[in-house]
Amino acid sequence: FRTEPMEVVSISHVSSQGGSVTITGAGFAEHMEPDDPRNSTGRVLGVVVEVDSETRTITSSGCDQIVFDEPAGGCGVATVRVYNADDPSNFVETSLVYDPVITNISHVSSQGGTVTITGAGFDEFNELGGVTLLVDGVDVTGSITSLACTQIQFTSPGGCGIDPIVVYNNDDSGDTATGNLVYDPVVNTITPSEGPEAGGTDTTINGECFQAGATVSFGATQALITTIDRKSTRLNSSHTDISRMPSS
Repeated sequence: FRTEPMEVVSISHVSSQGGSVTITGAGFAEHMEPDDPRNSTGRVLGVVVEVDSETRTITSSGCDQIVFDEPAGGCGVATVRVYNADDPSNFVETSLVYDPVITNISHVSSQGGTVTITGAGFDEFNELGGVTLLVDGVDVTGSITSLACTQIQFTSPGGCGIDPIVVYNNDDSGDTATGNLVYDPVVNTITPSEGPEAGGTDTTINGECFQAGATVSFGATQALITTIDRKSTRLNSSHTDISRMPSS
C-alpha cells in the first residue's frame, strides 16, 4: 500500500466546535475499513490517523492527502500521528491547531464588574501563556480571573456602549475569536421620586451610560424623553404614579 516514505507537509486548522481536517503530504497508503468490498482481511488496512492517541474516522485518503473528522471539544494544540495499519511503529507526527470560538459574552455594568466569555477552544495550556484578550484594542489579559477551554472570566473597569472583544490563543496560529461587550446603564437617582398618578411630572434620572435611543418606562408605561446624555435623562411621566412603579 505504501511505495515511498510518509511525509506530512501541512495540516489544516479546525474549529474547536469540530469539523473536517485535511492533511497533505506524500506516501500515504489508501485507507480501507474492514467492511470495504475491496478488503478481504477483516481488519483496517492502509493509513491510520490518531489525535492525542485517539483514532479518528478517515473520510477520504490518497497517496498525497488524508481527510478525517475531528469532534468538538478540542483546545489549543493536539498531537496528530499518522501511520500504516500494518506498521504502527513507523509513524510521522504533526500538530493540529483548534481555532477558538466565542458563543456568548455577558453584559456588564457601566461601572464595571465580572464579564464571562463562553465559547470553546480557549487554550490555558501552552508554553506561550494561554490566551490574549483584547477589549477595544487594549490588552486586558492581566485582568483574567478564570480560564478554561470553554470559558474566560475577567474583570472589566466599566465603560459605555459596546466594545469589540478579540481572543486568540498564544500559539502563533493567528486565528482569533471575536464578539461584543455591552455595557448596561446604571441608575443612581430619580428626581422627584414620586408624583401624581395622572402623570405629567418632569423627571430627571441621573446615572451612567445613557445612550441615544434609550427608553424609560415606569411599570408598563413608557415615558416621553425630552433630553438625554451619558449621565442624565430628562423625561415626562405619563399617567403613572412613579412612587409605586419600578423604573427600567
